[in-house]
Formats: sequence, structure tokens, C-alpha cells
Amino acid sequence: MDSHIKEQIWIIAGAESSGKTTLFNQLKWYLPHCSFIPELDRKWLEDRHYTPPFSEALLSQLFEYCLHEYQSLKVPLPCIMDTDILNLMIWAEHLQHPMHNALQRAFEQHKNRKYILCPPNIPFEPDPLRTNESTRSWVWKRHLEILHADQCLILKSDSPEGRWEEINHLFI
Repeated sequence: MDSHIKEQIWIIAGAESSGKTTLFNQLKWYLPHCSFIPELDRKWLEDRHYTPPFSEALLSQLFEYCLHEYQSLKVPLPCIMDTDILNLMIWAEHLQHPMHNALQRAFEQHKNRKYILCPPNIPFEPDPLRTNESTRSWVWKRHLEILHADQCLILKSDSPEGRWEEINHLFI
């Protein structure tokens, strides 16, 4: 593994149902030397049995919790995360939620992270927490607008095997 990879935090990002968690779980299998941080907002919602629609107050609690958790993370490197503050920031922006500015400031403090972007080029799979099938394209465009080319690897494949082939050189 390249030494610059060993010093990195990699975030798997993208719109809802774009294969982020599938890729995350696949990487856990192939990369036992990495530390892994699951999707914090999903866990928080599932632990409390919340489902959409989400009130602004509930989202404030969720965003504050995740913001605190992401800012206080101390993980061994290399680390792979199933989303981070960027996805929360885009979600808050879409909803015009008051926490958007705080999430944006926190995101800007973590410019040294690298992103693996999963495009929404796979079929949408509904689940009890997904709410934005209609905004997948907009969310994807926001990821591309926010991240600079040197911050991310944009995947092209629409299959788990193809995605692994696109990124395995980063870690092996």
C-alpha cells in the first residue's frame, strides 16, 4: 500500500441508493488493515426507530449528533467511512435546514480527506429511511460542484465488481 494512502481518511459519498454501503461492506472484506466507520446518521435513525417524514427538530438533533461524532472521531489510519459531513451538508442544503451553515463550516475544516464518489447509475432501492429518489441527480451534481478533482475519485461502474476494480489500486 502506498504511504500516502496509509495516511488518508477515505469517504464513500454519493446520492441515496448509489451503492455506498455496498462498496463500504465490500471494502471491509478486502481491506482488513483499514479501520471502518459506518454511516452514523442511518445508525442514529435506526436505533431510535425513526422513519420519514423527519421534522426539522428531529433533523436538528440528528445533524448535531453526527456533527459532534464526526468532529470527535479518532481513528487509526487508513480509515474508510460510509459517508461523512458532506452528505449531511448537502441534505441540509436541500431542505434549507438551519444547520446547513454549521455543517458547511465543519466540512470546510476537513479538506484533507479523499472521497470515492458513487454515481447514481444503479437502480434506486427503496428502504424505510430513503426519501429522495427524485433528487438523486441534484445531490450527485452538488457532490461534483463541491469537491475538487484532487479530492475525489469518481467511479464509473454500475456493478460492485467493477467498482472494486476501479479502486483496488488505491489500497492494494
